[in-house]
Amino acid sequence: MQDFFNKARITGEYYENGEYKTAEFSPQLSDIRYLRTFKFIDLTFRGTAEFRSICTQPIKDSMCTAAFHLGLVGKLSELSELLGNDHILYHKGYNAGELRKLLIRNNLPDFATSDDIYALTRKVVDLSYNGLEERGFGEEKYLIPLYERIDRKTNPAKYMLQLRNNGKDIKDIIIKYAEI
Repeated sequence: MQDFFNKARITGEYYENGEYKTAEFSPQLSDIRYLRTFKFIDLTFRGTAEFRSICTQPIKDSMCTAAFHLGLVGKLSELSELLGNDHILYHKGYNAGELRKLLIRNNLPDFATSDDIYALTRKVVDLSYNGLEERGFGEEKYLIPLYERIDRKTNPAKYMLQLRNNGKDIKDIIIKYAEI
């Protein structure tokens, strides 16, 4: 892996004084200390990829979220088609913001079943997996936690609430989420 770091050159962008500038650099293994597990990533249907918070993810899964979004970047047209043809969540008279508010509650709206939502979720994760696989760097392994969650029909927020409802102390839950 160190050989990769010695050869890799990456061009990135940063914003300074009202303009975007480019910088070329070679990543170092020690750069991991700068990993920010709280990002802002949002895939929109207006043809943009924006970044949203992943703060509810266990720290050990922070690369999972980054890989998921990276895999979808190469599959935006397929994602748009999938969701454009979806009748599980979309085409029910709600915009994306309204759907988000409906889905963060403990009870699902009447028009969607848990099985249907997880089936749609698997299709989206499969798109990401395919996007990562096409890149050829083996990054699809980072999606394993998403597939496990789909199979168990859960997510980190639901799991945390379940632990709290079962009397688990918040300090213990925080420690569990901080495991690497």
